[in-house]
Amino acid sequence: MANKKPLRREEVPVELTWDLSAIYESNEGFEKDLEFVKSQIPAVAAAKDTALKDGESLLAFLNLLNVVDDKIETAYVYSHLKLTKILQITKTKF
Repeated sequence: MANKKPLRREEVPVELTWDLSAIYESNEGFEKDLEFVKSQIPAVAAAKDTALKDGESLLAFLNLLNVVDDKIETAYVYSHLKLTKILQITKTKF
């Protein structure tokens, strides 16, 4: 068995790397979602106090949480993969 060295990031064929543009086309989309989440914090805080008032309030609260949570999860995955990519590039330079 040959002793193979790992490929440097820039040596890996593009089709074998993560396509982060499938998540966000650019960092601007990522930043936009983060701003959206920040802007929804007061709405979530206010809605939690009335969520159990009736069925409609609960549904509205849960819908709001779903929208905000989707943005948070998408931003998390993107930032995690991007950081991993950066760390791999940095690691191969030393």
